Amino acid sequence: MHIFSFKHFSLTDTGCGMKIGTDAVLLGAWTNVPVNGKILDIGTGCGILALMLAQKNPLNKIYAIDIDKQASITAQNNVKISPWQNCIEVFNASLKDYAQINHEVYDLIICNPPFFQNSLLSENHQEKLAKHNVSLSYESLIFLSSALLKEEGQLSLIIPYDYKKHLISLCSINNLHPATITDVISKSGKSPNRTLCSFFKSVTKLPEFRHDVLTIRDDSGAYTNDYKTILSDYLLDF
Repeated sequence: MHIFSFKHFSLTDTGCGMKIGTDAVLLGAWTNVPVNGKILDIGTGCGILALMLAQKNPLNKIYAIDIDKQASITAQNNVKISPWQNCIEVFNASLKDYAQINHEVYDLIICNPPFFQNSLLSENHQEKLAKHNVSLSYESLIFLSSALLKEEGQLSLIIPYDYKKHLISLCSINNLHPATITDVISKSGKSPNRTLCSFFKSVTKLPEFRHDVLTIRDDSGAYTNDYKTILSDYLLDF
């Protein structure tokens, strides 16, 4: 079992189809959290996003769901050994099933969604659920997220850069308006390959739109100051 140690908590991704990676850690660090509200983490995997958001503000109540039973068990165990077990609940459920039985609306919904829409499916069932949209399409994610958000609620995602226009269009159809778009470049001189994005449901509560770029590594391969600043509360090396 490999243990990942952060500044204020440790966890493992053993048994999870989606392993801990830069995308999830960056999304968790980049996302703004409410002051004292309800958060839904869709496809929590090992619970990394729920734990990162709990560290930002433990006064929030965080509900973390995952369709994969083993991932849910791993997340539950990671939460139990964290400082925030009282503010995080983990459920083994698909978003569709959870939406049908759920009686809450949320201040923030966060998701590191399955990226691979048209590529060859993995033979591993857990990886298939975690990495491909066989169980959660972008259309379903956006439609159900809009329904589960409070009127002033926020949706926070990380997606492939190539899907940015498509996602913004889907959100517009579902009454979600872009607030912050951050294109992510893995190394200076390369094209963006990821996009961090936040959408708000209410036009009256919509912050001033901001579109910026984050570069992870400079020409020499070293982490940039911007990247280190964003992750300084979490990563031991920063």
